[in-house]
Parts: sequence; structure tokens; C-alpha cells
Amino acid sequence: MANTIKLKQGSGSDPSASDLALGEPAIRTDTGEIFLKKDDGSIAKVAGGIDDGDKGDIVVSNSGATFTIDNGVVSTGKIADNAVTMAKLQDLDQNTIFGRIASGSGNPTALTAANVRTMINVENGATADQSASEILTLLKTVDGAGSGLDADTLDGISSGSFVRSDADDTLNGRYTISDSVNEKLVLAGSTSPYIRFQENTTNKAYIQWNSDGYINLVNSESGEAVRIQSGASGLKFVEGGNVRNVYHTGNLSVGDGGLSQNNFTNTLKSKLDGIASGATNVTNNNQLTNGAGFITSADGGNAATLDSLDSTAFLRSDTADTASGDITFSGGAGAATIAANSDISFTSGSTWSGNHTKITHHSNILYIVGGTGGIIFREGGTNRWRINGDGHFDPQSDSTYDIGETSSRVRVGYFDELDSAEVRVNNGIVEVKNAIATSHSLTADYNGFSVSPTINSGVTVTVPSGAVFAIV
Repeated sequence: MANTIKLKQGSGSDPSASDLALGEPAIRTDTGEIFLKKDDGSIAKVAGGIDDGDKGDIVVSNSGATFTIDNGVVSTGKIADNAVTMAKLQDLDQNTIFGRIASGSGNPTALTAANVRTMINVENGATADQSASEILTLLKTVDGAGSGLDADTLDGISSGSFVRSDADDTLNGRYTISDSVNEKLVLAGSTSPYIRFQENTTNKAYIQWNSDGYINLVNSESGEAVRIQSGASGLKFVEGGNVRNVYHTGNLSVGDGGLSQNNFTNTLKSKLDGIASGATNVTNNNQLTNGAGFITSADGGNAATLDSLDSTAFLRSDTADTASGDITFSGGAGAATIAANSDISFTSGSTWSGNHTKITHHSNILYIVGGTGGIIFREGGTNRWRINGDGHFDPQSDSTYDIGETSSRVRVGYFDELDSAEVRVNNGIVEVKNAIATSHSLTADYNGFSVSPTINSGVTVTVPSGAVFAIV
């Protein structure tokens, strides 16, 4: 008779941890399930059937033989990469692709060719194999002003900023022609071309080549003009509608029927240059005397006065000169300008205003140079301060003027050792001497001190915190 080995058995419920020893198996006889106690003391089901029913995301049926996964429970993370093949996708119609053209996010749909062209903004029938010449030919069929294809700018500059060569146009800037050829500007295309000058928008003058054979410089405001024609009498002046000759050394004719080159020579003309209107006939220089009211022969026929003023009454601009009267410059900024390497000099005089000095600009510094007595700053008719000949800066009146004010103070003063009857400054320490007053306080409001009058012995002196002060 064969031996029979039976495992621990039970029915109606799963075994508990206390029912089994570590590693001991057990059988639940009503379900056929096998259980085992693990190292952590828990019971694990290691074999056996599963009852029909909803197990969460899976439904068991057919006495445990069929497992059905619930719809929508398999996520992307549960699908292995590259596990879904093209054959597993839904069937597509011809000439369609997967995508989405509807607004917002959502499921992909089958897109037609028209849908795709709309998405990528490509015209129906467009190709990618056209040459630049073919594209240009197509553009020319729709090109034109306002088409959006016609260039509106060149290098970022609007077309309105360029001058037209094929139509009337206006220049709004200053133009410089820097070509190396001498002929800079050519007026062509008409028989009598001209250049017009306007004052604002009003015609004022023009320069014109006239087809009659002369160049005209015309004052449009007055109607007068100068003409240059050919020949000895080619220089003309137009006045009041009359064309008149402008005479020169080669043509000395004066008016109709007047003196001509044949009977009036250059030598004779030069003798009359200095004779005034109404002068009487003279035969020699002796008759031109100062007593008779005429000029002397030594004068040479030149003007000795201007508006009854002798020539010595005017300042020369081409040589050194002296002005004996007051001169006022009213030209505004730069009315009197001193050129480089020049200065304003004053000669010494007997009064205070005549001290020798000069004002000059040198190496970007304005120099004010005083005399040996120094420089005095004067205001309201009173001498105020003085830089004396030794360079000291002194008030003109003792104990009268201040340096700085309550609301306009000197920030810092630096002094070498100074010793006087009242105050000593020694290596940054201020000492008050010979005190004769009753009391005084030094306050922080003044960042320092002042003593007025001086202090007597036995007087209390208050010193701001941090200040260095000594009474000696």
C-alpha cells in the first residue's frame, strides 16, 4: 500500500499566520488554493483558482478561465515603447494624414490635403522645384504699387526719401557733389534752361542761358538783370526794360553821341577821377590851393575826409591803432572776440583803474594778471577784497566781510600752522588765545566754531562731540 502525504488543510477561509509554521504550505479544500507562510510572517497565496467576479480593473468569468480588462484602464505607461505598430492604427482613407485642425487640444483626426495646405499656408498646386527666375516671373504678374510685393523701402529708407530721375521732385536736404570732374551740374533738355531762387516760396531770382545767345542773371523782384553776351560790348545791364552797355577799359564810350574811345583816352580819364562835381577849369597845380578851398597838389587827388570826418578819426583794421573815445560792442555773444595768442592789456596809470594788467586765455586757463599792487575786487563803488602783491587774500576793511554764510558754507578748509593773537591752527588742532569775553558755545550746527568777541579766563566753552579744541 502506497504512502499518502497530506498538507495542512482547511475550508471556508484562508489560513492565518498562527495556523502555519514558517515555510509550511496549506490547502484550502473548498477553493483548491495553496497558501504559504513567508519570512515576514505574512500568508501568500501561491496557487489555486480565482472566483468569477469584478476584481477592480479586471472582471473574472467562466469559472476563472476568462479575464476581461475594463475599458479605459490601460494607460500609456502600461504600453511598451514601439509596441503599437502601424497595422494596429485605424484604417485611413487615401490622401489623408493624422493630425488636428480644430481649435484647442483634442484627439487627432484624419486630415485631407486641403486641411494640410491650410495648416502650412501653401497654395493649392504650389511646387518646391521652381527656379528664382520662374518665381520672379510669377511675382511680376501681380507686382505693382500697393500690391504688397512692390518694394516700399531700400536699405530701410522709404521710397519717399529718394529723388526721382524721371519726374518732378523736391530736394529737402543739402547736397554736395564730390565727383572729381570739373563739370558738376548739367542742365539739358530745353533751349533756355535756368536755375530759380526762391525766398520761402516766392520767386526772387534766376540764372538762365537764353537761346538768343547770352547768359542772364535776373533779379525777379526788381526786374533788373545782367547779361553776358559776345563781343567787346557783350556785358549788358537791363534796367526798366532797357538794355544798356556796361563799359570797361576796352570800351570807354559814354552814352549815345558821347565820348568815345577815339577821343577820350585812358590817360585823360585818369586825370578826372578825383575832380568833384562843379570843379572849375584849372591850368596847373598851383591854382589848387587850400586857401581857395581846393586840395593841394601833394594830396594826389585822393579823398581826405569821409562825411566831413578826417581819416584819422577812423580805426584801422589792418594795422595797430588807438581809440581815444569809448567804444561799445552790441553784437551779442562774441561781440568782442580775442584771437588765439592775443590778450587784453592795460597800461599803467595814475588812478586805480589804470593799474597795469592783462586778461588772456592760455592752455585752457583764463589768466587775470594784476600789477605789482595786486588785484582789487570792487563793488558798488567800494573796494571789497584784495589779492595783494605778495599773493595774500585780504578784506579791504578790517572785520567787515565774511567767507560763506549760514546757508552757503565752505565745506572744508585746509590750513598749515598759523599763530596769531586770537587763533592758532596747529596740526589740525584749533586753539583760542588771549580770551577776554565772558562766555561762548561751539555748536555742531556750524561744523566748527566762531568766537565773537574773544573769551575771558574763567569762561565756559562748549565743544561739539568729537571736536578738537583747546584754550591756551
